[in-house]
Amino acid sequence: MKKKRKKKPIKVIVISFIILLFASILLFIASAFVCAFKDLKQEDILKQEITNFISQDLATGNFEVEIKTKGDYAYIERAVKNHFKNLSENVKSVNDYNDKLSSYLEPEKLQMDRPNYKAAHNMVNNTKIKIKKTMDNIKDLCKEEKIKNLLDKNKIDDYKYYYDFYIQLIYTKEDQEMFQNTAKKVEKTSKYMNEYLEKIDQLLYYLEEIDKQIQYTKEHVYFETEEALQKYKNFLIELDNITEKINSKNNIEEAKIDSV
Repeated sequence: MKKKRKKKPIKVIVISFIILLFASILLFIASAFVCAFKDLKQEDILKQEITNFISQDLATGNFEVEIKTKGDYAYIERAVKNHFKNLSENVKSVNDYNDKLSSYLEPEKLQMDRPNYKAAHNMVNNTKIKIKKTMDNIKDLCKEEKIKNLLDKNKIDDYKYYYDFYIQLIYTKEDQEMFQNTAKKVEKTSKYMNEYLEKIDQLLYYLEEIDKQIQYTKEHVYFETEEALQKYKNFLIELDNITEKINSKNNIEEAKIDSV
């Protein structure tokens, strides 16, 4: 005789299903909580990284890019850091040009370049072109349109969320003022540097004009007449005055962004 198999009560099956469903819900909630926690942690890391990075002096700070976040946060971090690295490199270039200006008038170089000082004139003209290009780059990097369009919406999943987060992070009222002030300082610095270069050109033409009255040594320039010497000194005084304006604390080398 065959034994009849006992059927499992429907009640047991239902309870098991409810337990599994409840466990799945708990697992889902836990996963969501972990993801949210990780996102908040990534946001905190990004905020701190950007705060430290952009609060440096543009002319002296270390703007080497090192990414500390992941995912879409890493994309934002890289975009911001690369932008400020580019801005800093251009600011430092301006200061490099400034440091090299006085070298055009070293007696030893002038002696080798006399009587028409062609090499010095060419350096002056080339420097004017380089300064203009650098200044244009800085002004472009400070434009509102440029800053607001650093992020590519095709490279971020939730573009609106991350874009709003990015704007709050990098384009506060203080940041806007900083960018505007930097652009104004660039204009002022550019004006003074071009004045300096124009004055060097004028001095070179003067030296060419009185070449027969000049004797050079490795470190000094000698003139046959007091009048020629005095005019040369006046040029140097004017150049020193322009240099003071270029190096003023109100100019570009002091440009800084306030902390987020």
